[in-house]
Amino acid sequence: MRRFFAAFDSFVFKSFDILGRSSRSEYWCVMPVLWAVMLGLSWWDLRGIWNTLDGGEMPSVNPLAYGSVLFILLTAIPRITLAMRRLQDSGRKGKWAGLPYSAGFLALMGILGLATSGAFVPETDFSDFEIPAALLVNPTSTEALVLTVFEFVKNIDSIHFVGAVAPTGEVTSAIGGSATADASMLLPALFVMGMMFVYPPIALLIYLLFMTFASDNDENAYGLPTNFTHGPKSNAKGEHNAFASYAILTRTDQKPSAAEVAARKQEVHSLYEQRVLRRRQQN
Repeated sequence: MRRFFAAFDSFVFKSFDILGRSSRSEYWCVMPVLWAVMLGLSWWDLRGIWNTLDGGEMPSVNPLAYGSVLFILLTAIPRITLAMRRLQDSGRKGKWAGLPYSAGFLALMGILGLATSGAFVPETDFSDFEIPAALLVNPTSTEALVLTVFEFVKNIDSIHFVGAVAPTGEVTSAIGGSATADASMLLPALFVMGMMFVYPPIALLIYLLFMTFASDNDENAYGLPTNFTHGPKSNAKGEHNAFASYAILTRTDQKPSAAEVAARKQEVHSLYEQRVLRRRQQN
């Protein structure tokens, strides 16, 4: 339980630390709780929006009026920095923390592409569908856009998905004709479809795999491991001597011998070659 609260303490107070390290326990004690809260708040907000629309009213156009949006925004930076520290703890670059966000963006583009590709056709002429004049004047107006969506939702019952309605022969001939006419567009189209529908799940799996990698036991470019114990070590009985580190003060007047000076210089030279010049020590 202490480790659980320590993980949340690190999550909050290291929100802007992008150069440190976080162990697996720090990540997996925090993120499942955040995911559960996000899902719960999203379900609550969607339920409220649906009930508002079902009552013939327009929901709030202010995104900050919804708890899920507020929670996602408040935890955005700590979540990203926690993922970066977890990656750095296993010896990898923090830039891989952007995988789930790129996957979510491409998946959203794929969904919007399907929704506007002509697969959804109306059974009515939408004679009662009113497009706000503000949307025609200013397409970037959030309020006008929400009003348009509201009008669309009112007519949602007249929309249906048309799948394989056409006969098989007609579909085959249409595909063959389009492939012959636009053969040069086949590979780019397949690439775009792959990026939108194949890349997101693969990227999420890779990201979750990175989060499960073990920590580097030794110091790396991002510092010491989070489970590194500082201070004097315990003796055979498990007792600690709080004054053991002060013993060096009794030797401040002692001058090191020539052999000790040479050994220290050699140690500094070896550390410089290994950590600055990145040279491996030859046996």
